[in-house]
Amino acid sequence: MKVRQILEFAKKQGYVNAELLEMWNGYEVYAPLASDDGPRYLGPPLVIFVQNNEIRISTVEEAFEYMHDWQRRNDLELVTA
Repeated sequence: MKVRQILEFAKKQGYVNAELLEMWNGYEVYAPLASDDGPRYLGPPLVIFVQNNEIRISTVEEAFEYMHDWQRRNDLELVTA
C-alpha cells in the first residue's frame, strides 16, 4: 500500500495526516493526526489499520485492544477513571 493512499484515506476521515506507529497483529498501524488549526476531536483513540490492499479505521473495540496491548508491551500501568 502506498503512503499516498493512506494519507488520502486519513484526509477523507477528517484528519490532516497519518503517522506510522508499528506493525501489530498483521496490520500496519497508523495514528491519524488532527490539524493544529482546527477543532480537536474527543473520543476513542481510533487508529488506521492497513493490511494487504485494505485501509480501514479501527473499531472502538479494536482501538482499545491495541492501546491496552501497547501499554502491556511497554510495561505501562493502565490508568482508569
